[in-house]
Amino acid sequence: MNRESSRQLLESRNIEYCTNNDGIHLIVTGNGCLIDFWPGKGKWIARDHSMSGFGVFNLIDMIESGQL
Repeated sequence: MNRESSRQLLESRNIEYCTNNDGIHLIVTGNGCLIDFWPGKGKWIARDHSMSGFGVFNLIDMIESGQL
């Protein structure tokens, strides 16, 4: 259920992503960086930044605020 709701939240905010492994792993496009996101667990890691965290809402906040 987390996988589907996380995808819907990203789409509702017009945040681009690619799906890997049948939705287990998403590659989310931030502001000039890519973010690995596992919606089942809520874990995310920014590839080009030394930032990581948990939760789709935190991820969305970081992207929308320009931090990622």
